[in-house]
Amino acid sequence: MIIPTSLFQRWAAPNYQFWTRLPVWGHADAAALVIGRDPRKSTEMVVYDYASDDVAKAERAAVVGAYKDMRDLLGAAVRLGQLSEHETPERVMQWLDRRGISYPEELKEALQFAADGEKSPDDEVARLRERVAKLEAEIAKLRETRSSGELAEITSSGTTKRLRSHQKLVLAMAIDKFRHDPRAERGTAVTNILNALARVGLKLDAGTTLSILRDAFHDIGLPIEDQRGSEGGADDADAVLPQS
Repeated sequence: MIIPTSLFQRWAAPNYQFWTRLPVWGHADAAALVIGRDPRKSTEMVVYDYASDDVAKAERAAVVGAYKDMRDLLGAAVRLGQLSEHETPERVMQWLDRRGISYPEELKEALQFAADGEKSPDDEVARLRERVAKLEAEIAKLRETRSSGELAEITSSGTTKRLRSHQKLVLAMAIDKFRHDPRAERGTAVTNILNALARVGLKLDAGTTLSILRDAFHDIGLPIEDQRGSEGGADDADAVLPQS
């Protein structure tokens, strides 16, 4: 609990730079700092001296209540072994943070400033170099990932284009030289193609040959303009291969 700022509170505000440079705090000192009070000013006596009207009395009750609550809370942490009787400021702040207990922003800033002040220039340089090395490694990884992706895209595109060119050649020869009708269920074109392969010392089965022809026809989307005969018939199928 942080007490609202008033004239009295500003007078009683602690010197955070001084307190955060101390190696350890007692839990009573820590309780006063957490509520924004100077541990060197007696909470009960200082507030009591200023309690000359109802506003001051209400302020006294708020300050004393908050101080006692925080002191008891930290005291319980000491008894449970969560904190030491004299604990470092860093560990006290960590304990408060884990429990979601708020404290003055000035205290947090002073503690960070004190921690930074303990670092030597060499330590800071080493930290910056480590950070730069990590950033360079991340950049290199991103570049590698991007290059791999672009290469894969180029390779895939090039492979697909080359495959389509092969399919056009095969389908053109099958239709023009072996009178293959892509829409016919049966015919002699496949047999003639297998015989031609055998004559040059190559071997392929009928099922694979027919599957290749059908895939080529399907992938290219070959338009059949005039179908006047079937495979093996006297007339060729008038077909136009699409331009690449």
